[in-house]
Amino acid sequence: FTFDPHGIYALSDAGFKVVSQANNHSNDFGKDGINASKEYLKSSHVEPAGDFFNESDPVYLEARGEKVAVIPFNEFYDGSIYSL
Repeated sequence: FTFDPHGIYALSDAGFKVVSQANNHSNDFGKDGINASKEYLKSSHVEPAGDFFNESDPVYLEARGEKVAVIPFNEFYDGSIYSL
């Protein structure tokens, strides 16, 4: 998706700690778009999880004293299409 990158700060302000990028649109703007999105998220202290290709490790965080794993998965990527 395309939107004003400053909107990402609203996620941080709302308390989001992690968001998934494992979806069918995360590769719409190719590698540069993926990397830019990750950098914008990190700069607002929101951890990006996953990617279009299901090649990312889980993201671990602490919530209410418990360790939680965010395991992102893009159900629409079948491994045979789209490459960077």
